[in-house]
Amino acid sequence: MLTITNRKVKDLKPSWAPFNGFSFLFDNPGDSLRLFELCENTEVMNNRYEDQASTFYRILYDEAKENSFLIEQCGFCPLPLPSYHVTVWDGVNDYNVHRIDGSEKENGLKFLEGLPHTLLNSPFVTKKDGKPLSIHTQMIEFTFAKVHKWGNSSLVALLQPANKESAERIAELEQARVRLNDEFIERFGIQPATLPYRPHVSLGYFANNELADQAESEVQLINKRVSEQMEGLVLCFQSISLYGMINMETFFRRKL
Repeated sequence: MLTITNRKVKDLKPSWAPFNGFSFLFDNPGDSLRLFELCENTEVMNNRYEDQASTFYRILYDEAKENSFLIEQCGFCPLPLPSYHVTVWDGVNDYNVHRIDGSEKENGLKFLEGLPHTLLNSPFVTKKDGKPLSIHTQMIEFTFAKVHKWGNSSLVALLQPANKESAERIAELEQARVRLNDEFIERFGIQPATLPYRPHVSLGYFANNELADQAESEVQLINKRVSEQMEGLVLCFQSISLYGMINMETFFRRKL
């Protein structure tokens, strides 16, 4: 019987273990949201396979979900297409909440336990002055860089800026990430997001870190196939929103 060592994986169906938190994510292009039945006034991420705006994601998804070697031999659990996204900044989550200072730790735990409802009203998603946390950007375009096995935990598609303007805007986002980290260090005693910024699309998770060792050669083959299909394609974002999560397939934001 396979021992699951990845805290985000529940079983090999795959299904996903609870993992609560919030992050700033780029708003996906196209018709990529629907009303969230678990919490009124919120909408959940829902990229659609047939949507032309999902072409970039769809190529990655098809490669991940159809790779029998990774799935059968390496314990790879591909994520569903509706959940594909690019993170801008990670906030408080089940991984880092226990590093919060003093009495705020209990508040952080209650915030995570109350998701999705607490996303709409909590000090953790507001600034010191009570205004909502926010990160703004102008249009940013990414191109595919490579498929990368992140440790023995996940398989991701690393992204790179498509042009000079996008590179400059990513540099501005890096500064915004530092400012948010500094605010959370001051208020809660934790630096939520790791540095430097490495924009990527998560394709799935390895259930067992020892089995993931066997994936190295296959990742190189995936890279070759995906690179050929991605030639000339650009992933374009216009805005950023704060999203909550309750597992690795369910991401939601306040309804705009």
